[in-house]
Amino acid sequence: MAVKGTEKELLTDGIDVDKQSKGPFIQNMDRHLNWKVRKGFGQAAQFDSTLGLNNVEYRQHLGSHYIKSNFGHEQIVTVIAARVYTGNFIKTDSRVAPTVITDWKAAGSSGMYLTAYLLSIYDITTDELYEELLHNKTEDSSRMIPLQHGLYETNDDVNYETYIRAQEGRQLFFEEVNDTLYFGDARLGCWAYIPTTIRKLNSKQVHAECGFDWANWDSESSIVRKMVPNDGDYAERYVYLTKSEFPKPNDITSVFGRIVYVDDKTLWFSDVGKPGSVLADNYVVIPSENAITAIEELAGNILIFTESETFFYRITEGGLLLSGGTLQNVSNHIGCLNPNSLVKAEGSVLWADDDGVYSTNNGLAVNKISIGIEKLWLDNISNPLTQYYQALGLIDAADLANENTSILFKFDSKNVHIEFDHIRKSLIFAIPQQDFAMILNSDGWSVWNFESMAAASGTIKATKNIKKPFFVMGDEALYMVGSSEAYTISDDSKFTQPATDADMNEDWTTNSYYILEYGRGGALDRSVQWSKSEDRRLINGKYYKMSPDDGSYIPTDANKNVVLVDPWVPVDAGYQLNNTIVPPATPSSSDFVTTAGDIFLLPFSIVPAEPYAFGGTFPKLPNKLIIQFFFDNNLWVPVFQGATGAAAYTPCISFPAERLPSAAGWTVVCRDGAGGGASATGNFIDLQYDGATATHTIQPYMNLNQYSRNRLFYIAMKAKHSTSQASTSMGLEGYRLQIINDEDTGDTYTTEAHFRPWQGSFIDNKLSDTGRHGTTTAGSPPANNPAQPVDWVYKTIQVGLDDAAQSKARSLWLRIKSRGKGEEKTIANPEFGLLNAILASDWKDWTSQFVDYQGTAGLNKDIQDLQDGTSIRARMYDSVTSAMHDRTFNNKATWGDASDTSDGNYLIDDEEYDTINMSTSVKGEYFSWMLFGHMNNSAENLEISSIKATLRPAGGRRRKGRG
Repeated sequence: MAVKGTEKELLTDGIDVDKQSKGPFIQNMDRHLNWKVRKGFGQAAQFDSTLGLNNVEYRQHLGSHYIKSNFGHEQIVTVIAARVYTGNFIKTDSRVAPTVITDWKAAGSSGMYLTAYLLSIYDITTDELYEELLHNKTEDSSRMIPLQHGLYETNDDVNYETYIRAQEGRQLFFEEVNDTLYFGDARLGCWAYIPTTIRKLNSKQVHAECGFDWANWDSESSIVRKMVPNDGDYAERYVYLTKSEFPKPNDITSVFGRIVYVDDKTLWFSDVGKPGSVLADNYVVIPSENAITAIEELAGNILIFTESETFFYRITEGGLLLSGGTLQNVSNHIGCLNPNSLVKAEGSVLWADDDGVYSTNNGLAVNKISIGIEKLWLDNISNPLTQYYQALGLIDAADLANENTSILFKFDSKNVHIEFDHIRKSLIFAIPQQDFAMILNSDGWSVWNFESMAAASGTIKATKNIKKPFFVMGDEALYMVGSSEAYTISDDSKFTQPATDADMNEDWTTNSYYILEYGRGGALDRSVQWSKSEDRRLINGKYYKMSPDDGSYIPTDANKNVVLVDPWVPVDAGYQLNNTIVPPATPSSSDFVTTAGDIFLLPFSIVPAEPYAFGGTFPKLPNKLIIQFFFDNNLWVPVFQGATGAAAYTPCISFPAERLPSAAGWTVVCRDGAGGGASATGNFIDLQYDGATATHTIQPYMNLNQYSRNRLFYIAMKAKHSTSQASTSMGLEGYRLQIINDEDTGDTYTTEAHFRPWQGSFIDNKLSDTGRHGTTTAGSPPANNPAQPVDWVYKTIQVGLDDAAQSKARSLWLRIKSRGKGEEKTIANPEFGLLNAILASDWKDWTSQFVDYQGTAGLNKDIQDLQDGTSIRARMYDSVTSAMHDRTFNNKATWGDASDTSDGNYLIDDEEYDTINMSTSVKGEYFSWMLFGHMNNSAENLEISSIKATLRPAGGRRRKGRG
């Protein structure tokens, strides 16, 4: 007669690793009634900097904050300490064959290397980005207004650069008050961002390519401003703080319409509605040897922290001064780490220090809420999900060369921050330096990490495509800012002027950060869809000194005429260029070109150094222009006008409205080199203007203004999508650039011009090996796809039978909701699937050795694994074969057809909620199960409402085999 089994429920509220037996462990699961595998954080956008003259290094992410403006735009503000060069002009002295990256050097007299505060604003509503390098503004200057100059009035003749050099270490504070976001620290000071509509990303390089007279005449932005002290409404009776006395805050908060600043150990209170007006007597000093690290308003009072103390300041309302309140010392051993490691939510303040996580709802009673995870501070928390189970503990040399998995979760106080997810009612306690976060919801903790050990069968490796997670909570979504990702472009662009093409070798390295959204893209972390512009890295863009340096048309240094190619204008995807084609090697097509985001208009301008005249004095306006240049025809091709025959192809040029009357004077031909014949596959553009055929009023002359950017035309160029197109430029080189007057006898002239083309990087979205993230086609990720599975773990408590020393663990019953396994997998042929289980007796799951998995003569196997179990039951009936199948659309389920009632076999319903049995057989005194799996497809999910184990008595204690 079979022995009756006893069922034990194994679900608990959360992690409890403070026990000697280590207790339950839960990873990447979220509890709301039931335990669910968390959703993935999909990529919303990825950005680098416009300061891309050469290498850009992101040194430290200093903080991010979500703000929703009063006009309804959602934005994420991020500040990064970055090592950059601020200029925009570059040259090489080895144009024939630059062999190393150091052959490229900054040109012009403006621009500098520094570690700066790089502020970026991502507008979620419009999907646009704004960038600013924090610098001193004219409002900070005491000089007379006619003598003041904005930073971006800098050019090759004068330099007004006054940046604020960034210091790494502590994070910045962020505080939103009355639709203005304040941020800063004691070194940076207090700055304010007033939300605005962001339309496009403007370069923040200074204009080293141009002279004073023909600069672009930017000056400075007023979007981000430094807090400037000023006298308030009571200046006639009271003294206000001056600029030199104004606090340099570690943190701020607001109460009763006033800003409260923290400066070392002092709280300063502003006037109501006037953040820059602070009375000299309106302050409170905290009796502590330590500086204040953070403050927060709570119920009209102020909670104050040092690194090891807590104070509560009760404010007395009604007067001009708030310095007459009551200060109470709440704790001498509980403090707060930094301004970002506390949050106010649902009437309470929650914060972290070096010993735990705490909360208070009244400022006096402090509750420790990190019970169950104390080992995070005292020692570490072990991760039971290791790939030791793969290959039965055998690791080869190839595995050792791979990225290792993180076995331990440790506390690191650097950049710790706390956020509250008001949608899921969860506290997020993030430890960015260790790339994980602890999540508290429904009175239980779980750990979320952002790496995956899912790998092809027989392989041991970790995928870590999310670094230093920083969480920001929006009105309707949870976001994460990750940083940073380095990318070195392997430059394929070439100089084609030499007899043999020469590699440009601009292998720059750039850094970027990425914004991820919880649930975007389904179950995977860091999923990217390139067609949605979720990877927006620029890599670099700048002006090149590419004047002719060979032949008969070399301009002298004294010659100041310049032909410019200004920043390329991308043609919107889907826009159709009329009567144009992009020919293959043998031209045959006459279709109009419909762009796919890979066509750019190159704006050509000319800057004459002479004050040309029309009629009268010399020199007179030119009647002819010659603009000839080389380009990299390995990677680029002009968009042509015409229909048949290589000789008939004319590169497509378009004109601004003011140049349309003179357009008839232009001819343009693509040639095989200088002086070569017309060719659709050439590397040389020959543009010539002859005013004799123009039709404008002052024909034959070209109307040009001295020392001004005179826009002439635009040329359309298209990427060729070569095998591995990753280029830092278009290989533009000047050959012959001349301004000519041969119309006026006795007053003729021919003068050369310099060539300064702006060129940007092009990282081909359509290719898989160039560094651009995304998916080329649905279900076909490229080699650089950063998506990774989410690894989930539910490790149960140790259970046994109280009245039996030896038991046998038999069946495991799971009540789960799932969609089954996806057909397309991010990791192909993984060792483990969506649902797996490991059963171990007597703590062998933590102290396992090879014998525990295999068993030996006289010893039972103490650890048993069940790989890739089913998570759904077969519920689709095939009337032809009488077989049952999974109810998935890669199987026998088919959609119905409204026009055919006999078509389709699937009835509309909800996701399956099934009881699944996993059969096991292990003997011991106590048992623990570890359920785990990998969400390897964006459509997968798993929810567990019950885990019950069946135990049966199996005799007395063993005297052998249990060391």
